[in-house]
Amino acid sequence: FSAYGAVCVAFPRLFEAEVAYWPVQAASTPSPANRPDINLPLAEESWKFVDGKFLVIWAMNTAWGSYDAHVAPGLRLDSGTWKVVLLRNVRRIHLAKFLLSLDDLRPEKLTGVEVLECHAFRITPR
Repeated sequence: FSAYGAVCVAFPRLFEAEVAYWPVQAASTPSPANRPDINLPLAEESWKFVDGKFLVIWAMNTAWGSYDAHVAPGLRLDSGTWKVVLLRNVRRIHLAKFLLSLDDLRPEKLTGVEVLECHAFRITPR
């Protein structure tokens, strides 16, 4: 936990965005060859959307973000999936707990943390 982490807790900055994701539970898997153009809206088929003001958006396709940040337990590079960790609508104490628990994080157990498991995602700032 660095001095910058303390600054983030003391003066949290929100990021207003739309997070679109293709959930792992969807009936089909998106094809990399048929990726939608970044400038075009996404078709409604299997995409899910989350709007809001976020404190943290952290997308991982590996189990570890660094040697001491275990954000997505069990995730493998060859799995073809991502875990997107969202933190929103929380008090500073919950942000501090999130930052302090990164070494053995079980995000779904923390207040205000949402974990989206998906095949693809897009983050669009508002």
